[in-house]
Amino acid sequence: MIIGLADELKASMERLRDEATIRSSKEHHGFLFEWAELKSDLQSKCIQLGLEETYQVYLKTIYRNYIKSFMRIHIFIAMVHTVAVMIGDQNPDSTSIDGYIYILGAILTCLCSSIYLKKNMVMQHWCVEHIVAWSTGLVMSFTDFIIGIMAFMLNNDILRSCYCAYTISCLYLFMPLTNLLSLMPLTTVVSMLYSTYFTFTAFNKSIEDERINVDLRYLIPDIIFIVGLNVVGVCFRIRRDCATRRVLLTRHLNVKENYLLKFAKDQENSLLISIIPAQIAEKIGQEIRTRIERYKLPQMKRPQYASEFARKLFIESHYNVSIIFADLVNYTHLTTTLDIKTLVETLHDLFQRFDQACHEFNVIRIKFLGDCYYGVTGIPQAHPFHAHCCIEFGRSIIEQISEIRNLRNLDIDMRIGVHSGNIFSGIIGAAKWQYDIWSKDVDIASHLEQTGVPGRVHISKNSLKYIEAYYEYEAGTEKATRDPFLMREHIKTYLIIGPSEFMTQSKEWKTYKNRLKTKPTQKNKTNFNPLLQYTNGKDAEDQMLLDYNSIKSQANLQIAKDINKLPIYKLGIKEQLFTRMPRLDAYEMEDFTANRNISTFCLWFSDWNWESSYNSEIDEFFKISILMSFLILICVMIMEGVNKIIHNFASLLILYGFTLIYASIVLILVWLRPVMTRCSPPRQKLIILLNRISINIERMAVVRIGIFLSLVLCIMSTALVHSMFCDPVALENDDDLIYEFLQGGHRTLCFNSWAVTECVVLCLAMIFTFSHIPYCIQMIAAISITIYYLLIIFIEFDLVYESSLVTNKTVRAEASHVWNILTVLVIYQLMSRHILYISKIESISKWRLEQKKENARVTEESIRILLQNILPTHVVKIYLSNRLISEPYYEQHEYVAVMFATIIYARSGSIELKLLNEIICDFDEVLGYYKSPIKVEKIKVANWSYMAACGFDISVGDTSYSTKLMPFQSMFLLNRRPNTKSLASAQVPRMTGSKRQEVNTHLEENTSSETDTDENSSSSEWQKRQVVMTMANFALDLLASMNSFNATNQLERGNEEPPIMLRIGKF
Repeated sequence: MIIGLADELKASMERLRDEATIRSSKEHHGFLFEWAELKSDLQSKCIQLGLEETYQVYLKTIYRNYIKSFMRIHIFIAMVHTVAVMIGDQNPDSTSIDGYIYILGAILTCLCSSIYLKKNMVMQHWCVEHIVAWSTGLVMSFTDFIIGIMAFMLNNDILRSCYCAYTISCLYLFMPLTNLLSLMPLTTVVSMLYSTYFTFTAFNKSIEDERINVDLRYLIPDIIFIVGLNVVGVCFRIRRDCATRRVLLTRHLNVKENYLLKFAKDQENSLLISIIPAQIAEKIGQEIRTRIERYKLPQMKRPQYASEFARKLFIESHYNVSIIFADLVNYTHLTTTLDIKTLVETLHDLFQRFDQACHEFNVIRIKFLGDCYYGVTGIPQAHPFHAHCCIEFGRSIIEQISEIRNLRNLDIDMRIGVHSGNIFSGIIGAAKWQYDIWSKDVDIASHLEQTGVPGRVHISKNSLKYIEAYYEYEAGTEKATRDPFLMREHIKTYLIIGPSEFMTQSKEWKTYKNRLKTKPTQKNKTNFNPLLQYTNGKDAEDQMLLDYNSIKSQANLQIAKDINKLPIYKLGIKEQLFTRMPRLDAYEMEDFTANRNISTFCLWFSDWNWESSYNSEIDEFFKISILMSFLILICVMIMEGVNKIIHNFASLLILYGFTLIYASIVLILVWLRPVMTRCSPPRQKLIILLNRISINIERMAVVRIGIFLSLVLCIMSTALVHSMFCDPVALENDDDLIYEFLQGGHRTLCFNSWAVTECVVLCLAMIFTFSHIPYCIQMIAAISITIYYLLIIFIEFDLVYESSLVTNKTVRAEASHVWNILTVLVIYQLMSRHILYISKIESISKWRLEQKKENARVTEESIRILLQNILPTHVVKIYLSNRLISEPYYEQHEYVAVMFATIIYARSGSIELKLLNEIICDFDEVLGYYKSPIKVEKIKVANWSYMAACGFDISVGDTSYSTKLMPFQSMFLLNRRPNTKSLASAQVPRMTGSKRQEVNTHLEENTSSETDTDENSSSSEWQKRQVVMTMANFALDLLASMNSFNATNQLERGNEEPPIMLRIGKF
């Protein structure tokens, strides 16, 4: 039963992919999302696919891992800071106070965060994540504030906040509020608290008048710094949420594609093994897929595979098998007395019963030949009961025909012939493949049937030696003793009476029969198409939707089941080296292999081609990264622009102007393409040129990296602009300035050192938030900036940084600057690694998805080729989409032409299948030219006879079809054309240029003139003439092809061999 349909399957798969979450673009090497709808579009896709709940579960799993990492990092930072405070203080009492505060604050922070690790509590109470985030953020903030407040209250000292950047960054990076809008109130409150604290630290005491006021030149950089931290945090959070959703959606699409691919392969398998046994079907399917892959190669590379494109013979030899022929007695009487519908229904009912009996007795049905039904047993696996199975099958169908005879009151019976021997089995030709068997033993079985008795099983002596003890028998028919063929082969025949007593008591036979009963049916072995269970188009559409929803639900269930297997973090060195490889299924192996293909330190792909492909992909978040860097540059300009002393105003303006103009140009170029896609196509040459530049920036990884490094350089140049014009030697020799500093009246020497540090912190955070930049480039840039800035702090401008506010009285100011940089550097690079890791896992999944789509496409193409080579296209569509799987199908045509072409060949006694295959392939190649206007259909090949018909595709009265003929090239044929020189209908495809157009025009003119002048001739009569002419042309082309074959192969066969002739009959 054929249960695959290329068009329906393709439509179903395209429907699934249209409903899928990610739009694929070959030009963009992957997934493309509109920038304005980046996050909302992903979220809507998750909701649409029913994955939002699964996504929230996955996100909570990730956040639990985040909380664990955060607790470790926070404890480590608190301990290191406490040790630093203890080492630097000479007063043990004050040390213990600061140390206790940091340790206590860290413990409280971890206790608040650890609540989230209780999975059941988080799942049951939605408010837990809010409680954890708010309590953790506030505890961290007040721990930082208490140190400064206590120092002011006890010693009237003003201390700077140590963990402003760290706290705000942790809220965005680690806190488990899955919705950014839920996080914004918390970050706003914490930002306002730190702004208030910075206002307190901006108090400045004047030496002259002992007044205390707020110095805006200190406050403004701190406020802008907090704004910049929130900008980077929001961008980082959006980027991570998008990357996480992409991972889930890609995984979901992969799972769905797995189901689709399995469905497609099941369809292909069902289609093949319903026509061809599995052992041959597997070879054919693989050959089709291989040739499809070869045809995708460039034209210049195909010659090296020319030998593979040659005609292949899919033939197998089998020994010790039994062949059965069953012929319907009085079939001719049925065709003349029954109407077509009743005849088809009767034959369908009968042959369906035969097929069931085939399965019951392990017989492979070969084909129908009109009223003849024949099969074989003992293939593909040989077994000692092959003759028994054939005889039992024959006895079973005799009972079935008796039941049909009584049920329908018909005078019909069966003649059965069984013979045991050796056969060749397989397919020949290039179109309308049909599994068949050949050998002298097959001919013997056919003659046994022809000379048999209705209602009896007629066997040969070869079969008798296998079953002699199992059956009672008698001498064969008189007709068999007079059959010339059987006489020549010395075949002695027998008629089966019935099973013997030995058979009824045979344990071996009973065991074998019981094993056959437990054999799975064809329906159980393959997933049949549910569409076939409905009889009308509306129900089929409903079932397609049901089928889609079923696959969608299965994919969702699989994702929910494998939620803990989704990527969270990269395994460390210990796991890489000492973890044994577990036993994994196919899906788990893909994840395990993907993880092993990413290096631990730099997160590079082990395959550099993968790394190159990843870096060349377009990431829509790159535009947002450019916008973020532009905003950070503006923040840095403001922070440095309010410096108390401007050493070189002209140089400052030039630097500001250059960096701002450059960043603006980059911003415009990067955002030009997405803006232009929403507008009408540009016509101005300048706009077109800029749009091309914008596209190249997105495509070229080197350009993106260059822009990234240049923007980092612009930000750092702006941040260090005052240090460029400050002379550290002159500063150290200014006694008045030094005296004022020692008296506490000056907190800035030459430039605001904390403003510069804050600018560097923003730059480092921006570096690791920047999208689609290799991690090693980010680390090199960040480490280079950090080292350079450390040199500035400790060597070049040590006096300037020594004069700045401290975060603890026992810790030097220079160490406070370094600590602020290192804490932010650690957490941002850690979280950047996480995003990069899941992004690379998503890319691997995406590439595998493309491969699976390609595999599915190849499977669809192979199904299409199979369908074209088994049934007429219109019959397949009707057969598969608008009828029950057990309902017969028939067509009644007003006028068709049928042709039998018998190859007359003086055989030497051996079966020359290679020769037969070459001839049939030549005929099939000629057939390929008769696709239009009237298509010639190959019906079957029976032994050395070739049967074809035309007129199936014509509706009576329909003349609205083209007269242009196009050749058809099968993938199983060489790219050569038959050397025929017959009528114009067959010559049209082989002509080129003006000659082809001339013939087409001539045909159209003849048609037009005939229909215009002959008013008494109906269109149906015209069609009948065209059917006859088409079949006549085809027959002439077969004769010409046969002559060409003789001329080409006569020398190889030997001049003494008579030429192969062709006898053709048409009606």
